Amino acid sequence: MRKVKAVAVLLIASVSLTLNPITANAESLLWESPLSGVSTAPLDIPKSATLRGLKTSIYQSNPDELIFQIIMAGSLEDKPSVLASRDLTVWIFWPYIGCWSEDKKNCAGLFTLSAPTYSSIYPTAKSTQYIYAMGHDKQSNINRKATNCKVPWWISNSYYERDTVNFAVSITCLDIPKDFGFYGYSGITSNGSRINSFTDFQTTTNPFHNLAARYAQQAESEVSQPSICVSGTVGTGTSKVTLEEQCTENSSWEFSYCNSSPLADLQVYRSKTWRKIQTVKGIKDDTTCEDLSRPYIFNFTNSSLTEKFRIKNYGNKKFKDSYMNLNIKQGNE
Repeated sequence: MRKVKAVAVLLIASVSLTLNPITANAESLLWESPLSGVSTAPLDIPKSATLRGLKTSIYQSNPDELIFQIIMAGSLEDKPSVLASRDLTVWIFWPYIGCWSEDKKNCAGLFTLSAPTYSSIYPTAKSTQYIYAMGHDKQSNINRKATNCKVPWWISNSYYERDTVNFAVSITCLDIPKDFGFYGYSGITSNGSRINSFTDFQTTTNPFHNLAARYAQQAESEVSQPSICVSGTVGTGTSKVTLEEQCTENSSWEFSYCNSSPLADLQVYRSKTWRKIQTVKGIKDDTTCEDLSRPYIFNFTNSSLTEKFRIKNYGNKKFKDSYMNLNIKQGNE
């Protein structure tokens, strides 16, 4: 097995081909791996899932930050598609390939990163949109739970406009050793069938690993804005559905969703009753809201973190009024 310095993140998107590479970010590189390919790519995989390759980079500005990159064969769509039918995951492991398997079960470290499904727009710079790395206990999907390690994600350009997805991982937060491995998995439902593809299982050595801890120690004194996460719940009992959590690092929480009704209220629970504090008209957007039965997108925000909130969706001739309870929390509690 050849040792290649590369990292894998899979994201599926529609493709439009152009020709000339676009100049990369001018920020100074400390280390960059060669571009690697995909080991498993079914012949019937749709063009929207076509990958160019995988690589990883470390920049001089932050040697504690390992950036996982997936480069598509063409440009991503203008806005995120609904990814509910897709599974886009990076696996990071050590000490060796296969430690996560049923017969081994002895990974000293095993983490996954999964592309978010809730964003209404693509972030084009590393800023406030992020996910949490998920930890596994020595084997795939055993005692899987969120870590406290935030992973910013954003879209950039490599060969074409919007063809690269970036995930930035803190080496010290995940305690990634100098020698580690990784691979990517992508699953998509197409024409009623599940199509899976994998990257190469790869191992690599970070030649600047000693700088990561030094940088992290220097940055400890910096005070960062605490994260705020929001999820929405509709229905009760067996019909209860919870929408995926949305997180920001702003001083206010933010929540976006698509609905069939063009009008909604934000309500707060005060003095033992629900009170309307904001009425919002949904914006019809069939690019972001791919479900044609729910064409209106809503965006709510508020700075209160201690009060109870819910959203009232107004009904029409076809649907009754409905309510979505919001669960708001700070950090990765």
